[in-house]
Amino acid sequence: MDHYKLLGVARNCSPSEIHHAFRELSRKMHPDRFKDKERERAEKEYQLIVKAYNTLKDERLRKEYDKTLTPVGVSAAAEESNTEAQYQQALRAGVAKYNQKQFELASDLLARAIFVKETAEAHYYKGIAEIRLPRRRKSGLDSLQRACELDAFNARYLKSYSRALLEFGLTVRARPVIDRLIELVPDDPEALELQAVVSPDAGKKGGLFSSLFDRFRGDNS
Repeated sequence: MDHYKLLGVARNCSPSEIHHAFRELSRKMHPDRFKDKERERAEKEYQLIVKAYNTLKDERLRKEYDKTLTPVGVSAAAEESNTEAQYQQALRAGVAKYNQKQFELASDLLARAIFVKETAEAHYYKGIAEIRLPRRRKSGLDSLQRACELDAFNARYLKSYSRALLEFGLTVRARPVIDRLIELVPDDPEALELQAVVSPDAGKKGGLFSSLFDRFRGDNS
C-alpha cells in the first residue's frame, strides 16, 4: 500500500499536509471508536496509517521510501503489473510453505499477499494455515470466512470453513455455511456428511466427526 495514498496526500506534499492528514485520519479511524470485530479491523488499518505517517514525517525515511515507489508518469498498467507480480510472488511462496507444513511462515507470506491484493485464494490458504496454529485460529476462521465472502460459489472454500467451524465446536455458525454448500453441490458426498453432522440425528452417524476432521487435516493443500 502506497503511504501517500493511504494518508490521502500527494507525493510532493509538505510536512504540514502530512501531519494534517494523519490528524484527520486518526480522528476518524482510531480503534477506540469501534467495537468487537470492527475494532480489530480498525486496529490493523490504524497500524498501517501510523506506519505511513512515521515514515513520511521523517525526512530521511521519506527519501528512502520514495526511492522504492513507481516513478511518477509510469503508466497505470505498469504499476498494476508490478502489484500483480508482488502478489503472485507472495502467494506462491505462502502456498509452498503451507505444503511444507511451515504454517507460521505460510501465514505471514499470505498476509503479505493479501496486503498487496486481497483475493479469496490468499485468504483461503492463510485460513487453513492459521487454524493449525493455536494462537492464530481465530484469525484463520476469519480468513476462511472472508474467502467464502469473496467467492461465494467455491465449494472447496465452504467445505474447509464448515469443517473448521465444526472442529472448534461452532455448530451454529456452521449451519448456514453448510446450507449454502448443499445448495451448490447437493449430491456431493462430503457436503452430505457435513449436513448430517449438524442435523438432529447426527448422533446416529457414529465416527462422522472423526472422519471429517481427519480429512480436513490431510486434504486442504
